[in-house]
Amino acid sequence: MQGPRAVSAGRDARLQSVAFDLMSHEMLEYFIEQPTPPEKKSNIRCNPILPVEEAIENFGFQCGQKILLLTSLTHRVLFKESIDYIKHIAIEVWPFIFRTNIDKVKTEYGGRHDLYIQRFDWISVLSNQDMASKEYQDKIALYLSYICGILRGALATMGLDSQVNAEQKPDCYVFSINLNKHA
Repeated sequence: MQGPRAVSAGRDARLQSVAFDLMSHEMLEYFIEQPTPPEKKSNIRCNPILPVEEAIENFGFQCGQKILLLTSLTHRVLFKESIDYIKHIAIEVWPFIFRTNIDKVKTEYGGRHDLYIQRFDWISVLSNQDMASKEYQDKIALYLSYICGILRGALATMGLDSQVNAEQKPDCYVFSINLNKHA
């Protein structure tokens, strides 16, 4: 039987999680619905969605930094190997944010780590749209940019410079993390 503190802590965690979900989805919708700035005379950016994608990833980066601080308050995170940092992200940080587990972590030679998620309910809120439509694919790309930013921000808070890319496959989502070597 659970005591009153355990029940209260569980309720607080659920409320925090729901609040984070609502805030994230509303902020992403806000970014998506902003009018596209007029084209500049130089053709540096050909893709009109790129500035929005950058803003969303930067927003995710800042969230990832703060979330890592929340998940690491109880213990100091100091690891020797890069895979230990990735395991910390997969086991501690990801479930804290998205209430689901990473299905598989695959490490490639050269420092690339792939995180596989088969059922991702956090993104399934978009499922009321036609999955083949361009609008749906653009929205998914922006949501994935936000998540890449969260992962990059969490890793940066642990002192790791990284590049994170996401890919939507027919049966799963894959987040590829490339850790940069320090000189």
